[in-house]
Parts: sequence; C-alpha cells; structure tokens
Amino acid sequence: MSVKKIPSPLASLAISKKLSDNMHQKSKDFATGYNAYRQALDDKNHTLALRLLLSIASLYQEEQTLIADIRHLLWELEDIEQFKVLKEELDTQYENLGVWLFCLGEHALLKNDNVQATYYLNRALAAGEYHADLFICLATIDVASKNLKQAEERLMTALELAADRVCEIYSTWGKLLLEHDFDEQAQDKLRIAIVSQPDHFYPYACLGCYYAKQNQAAHARHYFELALQRTAHDHLSYTVWILEEWIKIANQDIESMACMEFLLRYIRQGYYSLFLLEQLRQLKALQIAPWAKRYVLKVAHPSSHEQGHLVVYEFIVDANDELSAYDFAQHTLPSDVYDSLLLLDTRIEGKAQSTYAGVVDIRQNRTL
Repeated sequence: MSVKKIPSPLASLAISKKLSDNMHQKSKDFATGYNAYRQALDDKNHTLALRLLLSIASLYQEEQTLIADIRHLLWELEDIEQFKVLKEELDTQYENLGVWLFCLGEHALLKNDNVQATYYLNRALAAGEYHADLFICLATIDVASKNLKQAEERLMTALELAADRVCEIYSTWGKLLLEHDFDEQAQDKLRIAIVSQPDHFYPYACLGCYYAKQNQAAHARHYFELALQRTAHDHLSYTVWILEEWIKIANQDIESMACMEFLLRYIRQGYYSLFLLEQLRQLKALQIAPWAKRYVLKVAHPSSHEQGHLVVYEFIVDANDELSAYDFAQHTLPSDVYDSLLLLDTRIEGKAQSTYAGVVDIRQNRTL
C-alpha cells in the first residue's frame, strides 16, 4: 500500500511562492496587454484594439472586467465597411469565448435584432457565461415574445446571481413589462423596486411612465418629480430622459404653466435637448410672424467658478425680431446672471423654421 507523501513546510512554502510569482507575472502580462489596448484606442485603431481585448480576455480570468470596453468598441466599429468581415473572423477565432459572445448578443439586442441576440446569448450561456446581465438580456427577449413565465425564471436567476441589484433588476423587469403592455404587472414590479431602494430614481421614473401611459398626468408628474429629486447632478442623460418623458404629457396637466416653469428650471441648470426645447416652444405657443427670422446670438456672463473668465453660450432662436430673440435666450439662463449678461454677437441664418417662437438649440457652453 502506497503512502501519500506530505510535503515539508519548506516545500509548501516554495510551491506557494511559485504560485504567487506566476499570479504576479500574469497580472503584469494582463497590465501590459491592457496598456497596448489603450494605446491602440488612443491611436483610433479600433480594429487592433478589439483584437487585443479579445486576446486578453481569452488568456486571463479578468474577462468580466473587459465587458464595458468590448461594448464601447462594438459601437465604434459597427459603421465601418469591414466590420461584418471582422466580426465573422473573430467569431470563428473566439467561438467559445463567452464574454465576446455575450457582448455580441447584447449589442444585437440594443439594435432590436432579437434573432441575432438569441443566437449569441445562447452560445454565450453554452460557453460558460453565467451572470445577471446575461439572464436580463434573455428575459428581455422573452418578454418581447410574450413568454412571461420564462422571463420570470430568468430574472429570478439574475436576482440570485446579483443579490445587491434588487432595485435595478425589478425596475428593469417593470420597464420591460410596461413597454410590452403588461401594465399592471409592471406597476407591481416597480413598487417592489421602490421598497427595496427608496432613494433610487429609476423606479420612480418608470412609474411616471406608467401613469403617463394611463393618461393620469398629475400622478405622472408626481413620480417624475420624485425621480428628478433623486438623480445625481452628473446623471445628465437620465435627467434629460425623465424630462422628455414628463413633457410628453405636460399639456394634459391642469397645471401646465407650473409644468413650463418646472421645465425651465431644469433647462437653466443645463439639462436640455432639442426635443425639450421644441416642447417648451409648443407649451408657450407663441406664434411667429411671416417675417420671423432665425437668429444666432452669442452671449456671455462672468463665471461663478473661475474668476476673470466668461461662460459663453450660442443660442439659435426663431423670433420676430432681435429683441425678442434675446429675451428668449435670456430666459433660458439662470435669473442671477441677467444683470451681467453680455451680447457678444448677433447674426441671421435665414427665415424662421419653427411653428412657434423660442430657443431652437444651444450650440455651445464654454469658458473663456
């Protein structure tokens, strides 16, 4: 009978040191490869950057940390002519690389190509990918296919895999149900999300969308306001999205003037889009005359953050005359800068193109 030899303490120490050295070397190799990827990105060589990323992902265990990078590159590359050929080549080379297959599936899903998304996501699952985002993507396709039972199973799996993301997952669940007209089930999921994390803006915003869909403008405004109270100052895109959803039903609100002032308050803080500016013009409903023109006004005021500097804006305004154009521009800025506002330049870019008078776009916001 053979007796298993027990390594001496010194031998165990040597093995441990060798493993540690190997891990340290792998970490250095990963860093070297990632730095090469960043250099390719800086050089705008997105094809090389993607090749390097996938090579790194195939060799090291840190592949999950690379998902955001691969997502970014897929959007950068999809418009180039050779992308289809490149994708087919990489699909063959990395046919069992789960993180690559997942990113392809997620990308297809975001482009509303559920057939391609299903193909790649199922391949990712078969290749060993097993994380919450994968199951959320699959559940998204299930809800679109009206397969609510399978969607629920997938999302419950996502909750098991990401117990710290209860609010996010239930909010996503509710939003999916709402988008596909399962409104009452959607409301239930969103309320669970709110209970799980009362200080998160997203479920309130989605409940605002629910009430907007029910044509209950006052309730919608209530939840949109609660969402806006909870958004961080740096959440520009989310804040603009909430405002855009809210403004769609503002004209049904009995307090439409209050709605307009509320919207203006956010625009003055820098939260605006072309859609919001158009909606603001419609809310004001100031008709323009046949002789109205499109004015470009360059205005400035002293910076409150950098002494001796000016904050410069360029407003595009449809108005009957220059004085009205300046007035529209002025009133989309905070009231505390009115007295110090400087008109640097005015020019006309042809006839007015909007039905209603007001600010059409804000092209610049820089400091001099």
